Amino acid sequence: MYLPPALIRRAKHTAIDHATSLSRMVELALSHHLDRLEASGGAGAENDDREEDGG
Repeated sequence: MYLPPALIRRAKHTAIDHATSLSRMVELALSHHLDRLEASGGAGAENDDREEDGG
């Protein structure tokens, strides 16, 4: 999985500010996002898939 370095830095700083781990933050964010997609019938889920190379 590829994440832009700037996003990783933001997430790390936010995790520190909220006394949690980066892994836990990513877990919660991904779960929240998937829950929202499922609740809305998955609209747009196909367009959100990105290859590891960013394409």
